[in-house]
Amino acid sequence: MEYDDYGSETSLAIQMLGISESYQRVELHPKTGIGSGGERVSFNVVEKEGRRIVGTAWLKVSNDAVIQEFGIFAQGYGNDVMGALVRIAEQVGITSITGSTTHDNTAMIRLFDRWGFKYKGNGGEGLKYESLIEDILWN
Repeated sequence: MEYDDYGSETSLAIQMLGISESYQRVELHPKTGIGSGGERVSFNVVEKEGRRIVGTAWLKVSNDAVIQEFGIFAQGYGNDVMGALVRIAEQVGITSITGSTTHDNTAMIRLFDRWGFKYKGNGGEGLKYESLIEDILWN
């Protein structure tokens, strides 16, 4: 957590609203305010070359520096979006990322594998994966 000029705690999600990040073919630009409880941030996924919006991504951050869940909706740009999300997470001090997907979403399962996420089991929301940010950065 950071503190503003008045000594108040600034949430990780609010810090993320001030960050635009790029990775390979895309840039992520914050597009919405904080959701319920002050923890959800959404981003437009902008293609660098054509300068057009090609999708959206979102994440939900807990106060203990964990991305509890995230979503990527940018067909063909998942690897690039994941790279930008990891860079944003690193900048604000996120320590780990948790995500889930359905059994038939082979593209997302491959993305989890590519970025070094570990399979944590089959929960009510589907297949669950988790990784520490430092493990992703060293992968």
